[in-house]
Amino acid sequence: MYYIVVNYVVSLIEGMEGTSLQTITMKTIILFLTLCIASVKCQDVGRCGYIQASNQYQVLEINNRCYHMVQDSVTWEQAASRCNSRNGTLAIIRDDATNNQLIQRAMSLDANDMANVSFYWIGGRVQTPGAAITWQRDINGAEVTNMYTAYVDDEPLGSGTTGCLILDPASMGWATDFCTVTLELAGYVCELASGSMSNLRTGASKVLLTFLLTLVLGYLV
Repeated sequence: MYYIVVNYVVSLIEGMEGTSLQTITMKTIILFLTLCIASVKCQDVGRCGYIQASNQYQVLEINNRCYHMVQDSVTWEQAASRCNSRNGTLAIIRDDATNNQLIQRAMSLDANDMANVSFYWIGGRVQTPGAAITWQRDINGAEVTNMYTAYVDDEPLGSGTTGCLILDPASMGWATDFCTVTLELAGYVCELASGSMSNLRTGASKVLLTFLLTLVLGYLV
């Protein structure tokens, strides 16, 4: 993108016969300053900036994935359906780093009065006490084999074929509850793809539009 801009500026300057060097210099400086500002604004959006949330602090990026900490109280099954409708999945927590970052963000949301809930459904089910977790499919549609667990003491409890995982930030781990129960203080975490080609194209378009507007204004000055 920048090579195209530089080449365009060079050809523009070469075509400015009779124009003073000072005018050319000022126009070039304005052009590149505007491009820098536009680029910074595009980067600020981030690769998870496309996610619509009531508060963008509910969204964070971990290991090239986006996690939206939704504050709506619904059942596990409803949460799973809502995430799937967004081309995502209920969060699949694969390691300590992801678990800790989600817990820290949940605690920060609560401490800053930006949370309506205290717990969050995540994408695993436990059929019987001591059984392996059955995870939702990955955002790419693949089945997930994930041996990582972060149960709090005395979990998972025996809730038969309806036991679903819930993130408990205050206890720094996971608990279980009935999948079909709406818990007043339980939201959910959606795992979504990080970035998109449409977002990248939008950012490039903003830079190009800014360049063209600056060029027009430069001629008018």
